[in-house]
Amino acid sequence: MSCHGCYTKFGLWTKENGCPACGFGYCSSCLKNKCAVPKLDNKVCKVCKNCYQTLSVEHEAGSNMEGQRAPPDVFLKRLEALDSSFKPPVTIYRSEPRMQKLMKGLSSTDLEIVRRLEKLREERQVKDVPSEDDIARRLALLRGQDIDQPSNKPTRAYFAPDTRSGEQMTQDLFTQCREEVDLDAKISTPIDDIAERLNRLKDRGSSGQTPPISVKDTKENLQAITLDEIAQLLAQCKMEASASGRQPDLATVVSLEKLRTRLIEQSKEKPNLSSDEDEDDDKAAAKILSRVQAEVDLERSLGVNDGPDDEDVIMDEGNDQEELPWCTICNEDAKIRCLGCDRDLYCKSCFQEGHIDEEMRSHSFEPYKKK
Repeated sequence: MSCHGCYTKFGLWTKENGCPACGFGYCSSCLKNKCAVPKLDNKVCKVCKNCYQTLSVEHEAGSNMEGQRAPPDVFLKRLEALDSSFKPPVTIYRSEPRMQKLMKGLSSTDLEIVRRLEKLREERQVKDVPSEDDIARRLALLRGQDIDQPSNKPTRAYFAPDTRSGEQMTQDLFTQCREEVDLDAKISTPIDDIAERLNRLKDRGSSGQTPPISVKDTKENLQAITLDEIAQLLAQCKMEASASGRQPDLATVVSLEKLRTRLIEQSKEKPNLSSDEDEDDDKAAAKILSRVQAEVDLERSLGVNDGPDDEDVIMDEGNDQEELPWCTICNEDAKIRCLGCDRDLYCKSCFQEGHIDEEMRSHSFEPYKKK
């Protein structure tokens, strides 16, 4: 065995001594400090270094506590009085006469607090809920309406039960449809408007008072209207529109232009009635051109430009004339014109490579010939 402090082995020259405080074995050189041991009734003995430090600290703390002055008895009595003076909270009964008796034993501070609480509770009492009439009156005042005016409350309408038979209901339905058709027939159409305008023009041109032409008669005699009268109607429509600051009626102008075109075609076809039924290609082409020109004039008069302009057509023709005869990809000699690719020119290899997809395969093409 060895010393617990310096790890020196015990032998003949080194004897083992036990520490009375902790009980571990030490040599005589490690047990040099003397101190009172509480286990041995504070008997002074030699102890190890660790036990000496511990016991000396405890001894100093005990001596300090003994040196302090104890608090006075008056202070201790006051502390005991504060601890014993705890009372349960005061219960306030508002609607019972016992409240006054309970308030008698309170101090002035507690009475002030109770009074303030009562005042707060009175202020927080729920007031009377306003009625619907009061709310309606306030709402009318906010909206600036008359207060005496009765409110427009929704009323439930009463529908009498339908006691008609099936045959009578069917007859009523047919009658309703007939009345609706008659009502639609009374609405004026563009042709009726043209007839009325024509009547007004004829009334203005006559010196005396002549009876107005009926709408039905004018509808039947629309073929007899001259081109001058149609021009007068168009001028009148445009003047009325410009006077009112708006666009002319599209339906009326279109109807007049169609009627004018029809009259022009009829005037051109009249000398051909006595001729042979078979017309030459030149005459048919001239007829088509006149019809196209009439449509273009109609679009220009209405301000509609849906089709390409003449300048665009001329540019397209110029581009067609200046078309280069080689492939648009590799500049080789063009062999194929693809109609689905804006009439572009391709060589055979580029056309096959560029039209591999399913969508491109559906493009139609034609062989290209140099001009």
